[in-house]
Formats: sequence, structure tokens, C-alpha cells
Amino acid sequence: MRDVVLSLGFMIAAIAPAAPAQQKPAASIPDHSQHASAGGFMQGGMVHEKARGVKLEQKLDEEAHVITLREGPMNLPARTSHMHAAQPPDLVWTIPVDGWLLGYTPRLVDSRGGAVPGSLLHHTAFWNVRRPDFLCRNKEEHIFGAGGEMNVWPPLPSYGYRVHKGDQVRIETMVHNPTGTGHPAVWLEVAISYAPFDSAAPIKSVYPAWIDVQECRSSGYDLPPGKSSKTGFVTLPFGGALLGVGGHLHDYGRELLLRDAAARREIARLDAAVDQRAG
Repeated sequence: MRDVVLSLGFMIAAIAPAAPAQQKPAASIPDHSQHASAGGFMQGGMVHEKARGVKLEQKLDEEAHVITLREGPMNLPARTSHMHAAQPPDLVWTIPVDGWLLGYTPRLVDSRGGAVPGSLLHHTAFWNVRRPDFLCRNKEEHIFGAGGEMNVWPPLPSYGYRVHKGDQVRIETMVHNPTGTGHPAVWLEVAISYAPFDSAAPIKSVYPAWIDVQECRSSGYDLPPGKSSKTGFVTLPFGGALLGVGGHLHDYGRELLLRDAAARREIARLDAAVDQRAG
């Protein structure tokens, strides 16, 4: 079976004083032209029909300190796999503020703002195009990701991701529709809370880290028949405190396990909720 199975974890690490928080790595920003030709790191080199007319809208609420992004509209006929759905092109979000991004709340809506099942989102990934990932220098820095689980990344008191006005974030999104109901105009909406640079409360900067079972390669791989497991290793270049961890699995995935290989201890075990299809 060929699938793009993402055994991924998302970690936020505060950097120890010996390595100043969010100091720009010395390595040059990698050439990301492969995203256009190979479908991005998360799409496994697959080529899809491109959806037309998809745009990125932004609403800045300076009083509430919330930026709301809307990507769409996307037409999703009933029972359309991610291989056959027209996929939105990569879009670029230009950061409108100087400060820290604190939390992310994703959801899918229709053209009137009504809720649409989150299962229609295959995945979305936000990449800071001006910074290389500190685990995989051949990738852009992955600052946020979500799948059909629609997990909310709540703000952590006193921590945030430092951004500057004018920074650019590439948004890579894939959709599908496993349901029996068609949705002609779907929008991905992400509400992002932020703290301005002149915020009275002190904010400590963090590094986001995308830990892929395929290590620093594309996330796609062949899924063998029967029960199987796959392991990847990454080396942390800095010390720090682990603030949070989450994950994303596709169909048939049972669990994600994050371990400290040197100390031989388990850090986090994320069990998947499975239905009869995965039984």
C-alpha cells in the first residue's frame, strides 16, 4: 500500500541560556524550490491537481491580540480521497505584527461561517521561510501543524514564538473528503493569538520542532501489509526544557512514541483513537 503516513511529533523547547533563544542559526536558509516540484516535505512527492481561486485572507484584531487567517474556498465532493481532490497551492502569509505568536485554534467552516467536519482537513503546515529548522537544516522551520484531529495549541503562560513584522510563513495544505456529503466551499480558519513586542508581560522565546519518523527526508513512505512499526532518530543540537508535545497519524496508525534514546526512557506516548476500519 502506498500512503503518506505521517508519524510526527511536535515539540516546543525553550533554549538554555548557553544558546540564546531564537538566535538565528549560522547555516544559510536552504533552497526550497523542491516544494514546487516534489509536492513539499509532507506530500511525499505526489502530484495533485491544483485548486483554482484559493486565496488567503487575514483579519487583525489589535484589541483582542488575535490574527485570524482564512484559506479557501476549496471544493470537496463527497468521498474524494486526497489523491483525487484538487489541492490548494502553497500560500504565503506575511506577519503583520512585531511580537510573539502564542497559540493556534484551527477549524473548518463553510462560506457562511458554519462548522464543517474537521476530518476534511488532511493536514496543514506553517513554515517560516526565513529560518531553517534546527533539527533538519534542509527544511524550513515548521511553526505549526494540524490534521483532521483539529487539535488546539493553547497559549503557554510566558512563552511565545518570536516574529517580526514582514516575516513570511509558507502555508502548505492538503484536503480530502471521506464523508458522504459534498462541501463546495470549504475554508480553513486558524485563529492565532499573539503578544505585541511592547507587551508588559515578559515573554520567553521558544523553538518549535517537527520530529518526523522519516527523519529529515520526505514524510511519505511505503506502508507494508500487516502490523509494522517505523523508527526515526534526531539529534538535539541544543539543551532546553520540553514544554509540550503532540502528534499526527493517518489511518491504521495506533500510537506515537517519543523516547530519549540515550537515557532509554519514554518521554511521551500518544495513543490514537481508531475505528473499525483500522481494526
